[in-house]
Amino acid sequence: MPVSVYPQPSSAATATLDANTATVGTAWTVLYLSTKEFSVGTYTITCSSGSTGYVEFYNGNEFIERVTVVGGTTTTYNLTTAATRVSYLSEFGSASSLPITITKTAAPLTTSTK
Repeated sequence: MPVSVYPQPSSAATATLDANTATVGTAWTVLYLSTKEFSVGTYTITCSSGSTGYVEFYNGNEFIERVTVVGGTTTTYNLTTAATRVSYLSEFGSASSLPITITKTAAPLTTSTK
């Protein structure tokens, strides 16, 4: 049985991506896909007040987890598996841009062997 996605995914062309932060200006109920890679670590995720944001992390085709962020709040998420792609969705807002921001706030501790 074929799988259909509604609304149709869009590329995250409006995303600002760097080593530690991803900000996507999402239009209401439009699914954005990004191949931005997120390494293992702790992230804070925020979205605009008056909306709800959803971020789904994937490693290849393997679903890792969906994080829900209530607008105007910050959610802390511990990513324990590196993500090779991410989808973003905002809802319950206006049809204008509803940015979702993901910021890496901590990396896992490493031990050295000397």
